[in-house]
Amino acid sequence: MSLRARLTIFYTAVLAGVLILFGLAVYGLVSVVQLRQIDSTLESTSRDLIFVARVDEEGRFVLSQRVSFDSSVISQIWDADGQLVLNLFNAVGKVFKLDEKYLDAVTGLSGSGPAYVYMFIEALSDGGVKMGLPRDVATILAAQTVMGSAKMVLETGQHPAQLKDAVTSPGGTTIEGLSKLEDYGFKSAVINAVEAATLKSKKLGELL
Repeated sequence: MSLRARLTIFYTAVLAGVLILFGLAVYGLVSVVQLRQIDSTLESTSRDLIFVARVDEEGRFVLSQRVSFDSSVISQIWDADGQLVLNLFNAVGKVFKLDEKYLDAVTGLSGSGPAYVYMFIEALSDGGVKMGLPRDVATILAAQTVMGSAKMVLETGQHPAQLKDAVTSPGGTTIEGLSKLEDYGFKSAVINAVEAATLKSKKLGELL
């Protein structure tokens, strides 16, 4: 984790402590811990609102909220403190405000995702080596290809399928390679990996 991410988490933790002392909203950083467990920890303090953000090694945050009163009060507190929380987390990455029920899926996709991507980069590199490229060159080319492709998705806002079609010529080399990926169930394997990691996250949460 970068120094910037570590400092942000540190200052957020300090802020949470101050807010608890003064009886204000509580902010927390968690991984697979369920909000019901936070609730039990804070039960004696009678806190009203908890904002929870999942944080992983890459500095990604997903914001969730838990409340114990009616929606009008929720709205008032979010108006007062919500932007503060968003500003803190936006300093180190993207922020998505989601219901707690989605956090396990975030773990399966974004939390475990880097490992899937590393394996894909390794496989691309291995393919280059098989075809005669030096290992160091193959690995850099593979990593740069993934980074450039990810930037295109983020910067253009286009669906990945559209970007894929834009670089796939009829009867060309790319469609030949894509056909092999389909033959070996590439997309299904990735989808199943996200599902398996999500289910594992749920099980781990139940054990805590």
